[in-house]
Amino acid sequence: MVTHHRPGIYRRALNRWGVARLAALGCASGLAAIMTAALAVSGVTRATNPEVSLRYLPGDSLALATLAEQLVAQSPDAPPSRSGTLAMAALRQQPLNPKALRVLAVLAAQKSDAKKASALIRLAEGQSRRDVGTQLWLIEEAVQRGDTRQALAHYDIALRTHPNAFTTLFPILLTAVDTPQIRQALAPYIRRDELWAPQFMAHAIENSSNLPALVDLLLGSGGLHDPTASRAQGFNLVNRLISVGLFAQARRLYAGIHGTNPARLTDTGFTFGEGASPPDPLNWQLRSDADASGQFLAGANGRPQLSLLVAPATTATVASKLLFVSPRRYRLSATVPVIDADEGAALRWQLRCPSVGGRPIWSTAIPAGASSADVVIPRDCTVQYLDLVAGGGSGTKGISATISQVVLRPVP
Repeated sequence: MVTHHRPGIYRRALNRWGVARLAALGCASGLAAIMTAALAVSGVTRATNPEVSLRYLPGDSLALATLAEQLVAQSPDAPPSRSGTLAMAALRQQPLNPKALRVLAVLAAQKSDAKKASALIRLAEGQSRRDVGTQLWLIEEAVQRGDTRQALAHYDIALRTHPNAFTTLFPILLTAVDTPQIRQALAPYIRRDELWAPQFMAHAIENSSNLPALVDLLLGSGGLHDPTASRAQGFNLVNRLISVGLFAQARRLYAGIHGTNPARLTDTGFTFGEGASPPDPLNWQLRSDADASGQFLAGANGRPQLSLLVAPATTATVASKLLFVSPRRYRLSATVPVIDADEGAALRWQLRCPSVGGRPIWSTAIPAGASSADVVIPRDCTVQYLDLVAGGGSGTKGISATISQVVLRPVP
């Protein structure tokens, strides 16, 4: 039964049951919220402006039921008697109109007739799974019982049958993901659903303020049903984790994405990538603009080589690689078969540590041919960026170069 509580009692009860974050009705009047949410996802003229429709079709059952619903939503504490009259008129035209049955259930609940309200809402559900207001009512019932799984089953029905409900229900579901119990119950829907789960995950990745909870959800579910979409969503979340400095979570998620190569966490080798969007966040990230650009091209042996071009009077990071290598001494080796540079132009490696503000902690020049240099990664630097920085010098040509190999190995 949906009841009408004062806000404090309502919220305390939901918190006590441990599923408050699934509640669709976070306001003093649960009944009003159900009706308002149901109206928000209506999509046809006689549902959005029933009085106009009734001028032309006075006996239209849907318009009669929708007008009754609007009257209840406008005055939930004291619904006008006309709302019940309209709902009954709708049932005379269509004996099992689910919206009219739901309106009568609301009116019965307002009169504390729990048995009648429950019977009417069950009858409404039996007539149509497409009545979103009925599903919202049943969600709220399940929440008040503490039945997370049943609440999610009704969310699933509402989202499958009413794409317009995404805007209303996704923010509620996103907040619910903070709760481990709900993440566990939601995981099967993420894993098998192809209708609303991809859109929900895109919404969640863009809007969540609790990204570790999303990592738990993606890893716990095994990802979306479509492997291509699942990989893309995983990479999107890894990129967002990196952007806000949650590197441990990014590493954890990356290692759990199907088809990724865990060696990329520590490997500096070049790869062509898969041409997918978004690109693998643990591949080398290349700059590409008018003044500085890099691209991978096939060398004589078919392996990728990095070709770069930087304009005069320009200094830029052309390529950058995120690494998760353990702090210790390493030897960085590179082979640069081609450098064509103006006076003052140069290439250099630099290593940055996000844990110390992202400032470079090491830098060394890169000569033509084969070269190597040692670098000591300090104990507090567990995540690193290896950058290739190029300066175009003071002439007219700038600098162009080809790098065929980059290897980072521990020094015994």
